[in-house]
Amino acid sequence: MRRRKSSSTHRIARLHKTAGLEKATVISQWYQSLLQHNPDGILVLNKTGNVLASNPAAEQILSYTKQEINKCANFTEIIPHEDLEKASYYFREALGGEPHAFDMKMRHKDGYSIDVSTKLVPMFVSGRVAGVFGIFKNISEQIKADLELRKAQELIESFVNHSSDSIVVSGLQGEIIRTNDAFRNLFPVEQGGYVGRNLQELPNYLNRSTLEHIMINICNGKHRFNMEINHVRAGGEPVVLDMQTSPISDGEGNVSAYSGVFRDITAYKDMEHLLREGQQQYKLIAENMTDLICLLDEKHTIQFMSPSSSQILGYPPEAMLGTKAEEWVEESERKKLEVLSNKNHMSTTLELNYIRPDGTQIVLECHSVPVNDEVQGKVYLSVVSRDITKRKHAELALAEAEAKYRVLVEEAMVGVYLCQDDHFLYINPRFCEFLNYTSEELKQHPVEHFIVPEDLALFRENLRIGLSGERKSVSYVYRLYRKDGSIAELEGNGSFTMFNGRPAIIGTIMDVTERNKTEEMLRKSDRLSVVGQLAAGVAHEIRNPLTSLKGFVHLLKSRSHEFRDYLDIMSSELDRINYIVSEFMLVAKPQGSIQYLRNHAVDIMDQVISLLSSQAALYNVQFIIATTTDELYVMCDENQMKQVYINILKNAVESMPRGGIVRIDFSKRPEDKIRIRIVDQGEGIPEERMPQLGEPFYTTKEKGTGLGLMVCYKIIESHGGRLRIHSVVSEGTTVDIELPLTP
Repeated sequence: MRRRKSSSTHRIARLHKTAGLEKATVISQWYQSLLQHNPDGILVLNKTGNVLASNPAAEQILSYTKQEINKCANFTEIIPHEDLEKASYYFREALGGEPHAFDMKMRHKDGYSIDVSTKLVPMFVSGRVAGVFGIFKNISEQIKADLELRKAQELIESFVNHSSDSIVVSGLQGEIIRTNDAFRNLFPVEQGGYVGRNLQELPNYLNRSTLEHIMINICNGKHRFNMEINHVRAGGEPVVLDMQTSPISDGEGNVSAYSGVFRDITAYKDMEHLLREGQQQYKLIAENMTDLICLLDEKHTIQFMSPSSSQILGYPPEAMLGTKAEEWVEESERKKLEVLSNKNHMSTTLELNYIRPDGTQIVLECHSVPVNDEVQGKVYLSVVSRDITKRKHAELALAEAEAKYRVLVEEAMVGVYLCQDDHFLYINPRFCEFLNYTSEELKQHPVEHFIVPEDLALFRENLRIGLSGERKSVSYVYRLYRKDGSIAELEGNGSFTMFNGRPAIIGTIMDVTERNKTEEMLRKSDRLSVVGQLAAGVAHEIRNPLTSLKGFVHLLKSRSHEFRDYLDIMSSELDRINYIVSEFMLVAKPQGSIQYLRNHAVDIMDQVISLLSSQAALYNVQFIIATTTDELYVMCDENQMKQVYINILKNAVESMPRGGIVRIDFSKRPEDKIRIRIVDQGEGIPEERMPQLGEPFYTTKEKGTGLGLMVCYKIIESHGGRLRIHSVVSEGTTVDIELPLTP
């Protein structure tokens, strides 16, 4: 008996175990089905945040494959930085056993962020939290739609608030839901607000019978109901209002509210009343007017035509009465007549092309006004037409002339401007090119913003002269800043005029920067030529007696030792005079003695540096050469180029008494040019002295002659090149030499 009982117990245990396994299998299958087919993205996370599993929806939302998601060391790798702290906080809360729902961003595989609605649910195993289910869905489109909805609501709200018409929205029982300022001004209340109050409680609002009449019409299928009402404003002013009432439906098409729009049409009604009262006077005037007056019924049948039709249209009035207006115009123009009979009964203006019986074509300007016949209950159109053919031809000619003048101004080689109140109103493209600004950039700043400070006083004085009426126009030369900070010299003429009732200046302007530079170069060249001629004569006249003096000094030094110190001083000064005469001779040296040969620019510089290296060492100065791999050959006189290099390098060395580096850079430039740039770290040259550089006998050195740099300018110019100097005090000087490149 005991064995049977034991055997039976074991069978029951096995059955329970088998049933448990089957149940666990079913639950596992349910779990897998839920994971695989859930439309929301699901990430299974362990307690450290590592991704254990994901479902296809998660992979689709983030565009990652299952393998890519499972490779993530932690779920925070797919969370943008700005939401990382929030996601980590709710993850810790879920590990504590509390589920949390919140919105955040997740990183898409393509790098951009998407908005997701997320829920973190703790995953319990044997009563303990073993991990977290991260359930999320993409709400980016929903957020975008909500944002667009808010924008639309804001636009509607702005329209209602700022509308000149009085607007009210009420419920089905007349309770006020929404009003705008215009409505509150039209129907003011002494105490309390409007929302929740019934329309019938408002002073001077529509009476009950009128409201019932409106509701009956709307309920009978009229989606919009119009009527005119007489109203007295709070100040006692009587007005006529055009009221339009419309039902408002909810999403299911059921009427949930009504809107009322009130417009003050008092002036229109007064005009209409005056028209009725003066019908006879109107007819008398109409029959004697040169303009064409026509009265049409709702079907455009001509009821009245003024006698001027014979002169304007070429047909007498009696020939047109009883016919339709469309019969008298070309088929292509008939659609325009449809505008006259607009359902809103508003006045309309249009232009109509008409062909007379003799074939001539005219243009008519037609202005229609609806006229209500309250006796017969009809609406007529009073159409006043005027022959504007000559005016149209004049407008066309004016437009053509304006186009021509605009092309002339826009394509002009000079800058054209119009300024008022210290701001540009118009600038043509050429003006913009002078300063490298766009038209919009120039208009954003005052005119004085672009003028260099030194020229502001002249600008203000010219402005005062023009505005005071002393002169109608002024000529000037101003310096203006370009967009890159450089300065342009502009020469122009400004005329003072009136524009839109206020003083303005219109004028033209030319960029004379390059012209002034050319003139300065010509003046400098003339000075060099004069100095050359002077040098030739002076050097010749001085050198002969100089030779005798030097000879006698040497003779005295050899025979007498008593005055040897004085003789040494005399000899030194005679050597200096000889050096200056040599400089003169170089300036006056005839061009025929120059030998232009193909030389490598860097090789000549290397030879000069070898000569000057000892002198540079005394000043603790180093020469550094930087060059390209290009073959930098120039056609030049080697000795003259050496003279240029020596003069410039000596100046650089002597400008650095405390030592430093002289950088020499060789580079190939556009248009087959070579540039030799020499940069020192010397004391620099003040800006006010820069224009005098290169002039004869002008020097910044204590013992200089002022001829060395002049000779350099002349040599480079004779080689078809250009020498430019830029210097900043306490920073150094940069010398750029440009020469034609030789193949």
